[in-house]
Amino acid sequence: MLARHLAAERGPQVLSAALLAPQVKPSGRRTVPEREVLVRDDELLASLDPAGRNVFTAIAVHQDEPGWTAFRDHVLPGIRAHHREDAAELRKADPVSRTPESVFGAHLDRPAAVRSLLGGWLDTLANRG
Repeated sequence: MLARHLAAERGPQVLSAALLAPQVKPSGRRTVPEREVLVRDDELLASLDPAGRNVFTAIAVHQDEPGWTAFRDHVLPGIRAHHREDAAELRKADPVSRTPESVFGAHLDRPAAVRSLLGGWLDTLANRG
């Protein structure tokens, strides 16, 4: 939402944008595959504190040590810092108010693929000049 706002407000200054989880269609108007856990480490899950485990298992499809480490370091801090009231205000101000499905995490589940795609995108931007 913030990235879209910056691109709209500062259009000529924004060369391009790489959005990992853009809002493209309102919830209910998209066909998304059924969520499927690809890897599950029950021993790891049993060792996690219940609050972290519940959020992790509700979102992650790679529920193993590398998945937990990436989630713990990069996703969980944002979830814990989330202010519902502030988010509600941002949604009110969003002219195309949409709620994205919680289908994100390619950057955590497949970091090499995302790194490769973003690297190519950055190379393209660098070569524009």
